[in-house]
Amino acid sequence: MSEMNDYIKAEADEVAAQLIEKVSLAAYEMRPTYWTFRVTEVDGRKPAHLVLVSYYDDQAYLPAHLRKEGDKLNVFDMGPVEKPSRYAVASWSVRIGPVDGPFSLVEMLRKAHERAWRGPLFKQLDSATVRKEAMDSAREALGL
Repeated sequence: MSEMNDYIKAEADEVAAQLIEKVSLAAYEMRPTYWTFRVTEVDGRKPAHLVLVSYYDDQAYLPAHLRKEGDKLNVFDMGPVEKPSRYAVASWSVRIGPVDGPFSLVEMLRKAHERAWRGPLFKQLDSATVRKEAMDSAREALGL
């Protein structure tokens, strides 16, 4: 069992290394070729939402000539910790090549919420307002 815990910790450390913020991760779900981790702490604070991250080669089954360079870093906001949604409230992914990263978890969540943010007044709002609302949602999700 110790070997499995060591493997999970090594995977969590690899995912955390892709992020600018100091994050603590806990195993959430094991997939056939990668782990999804729950963010348990960001810069010393506990998130208010269930935030999941994963980092993996999403092209493992493609022929070599069709593959793009780098692995995929995903972030999912599943909603409040007390009652998370079955599906992501907001999500964002980036492909990380050998010279890219690390990336900001806050900025990835902002982009996720900006993309997901829709309301009756959406078309009437300017991009700065939408960006501010998305940043507020991201910071709230992470408990910052």
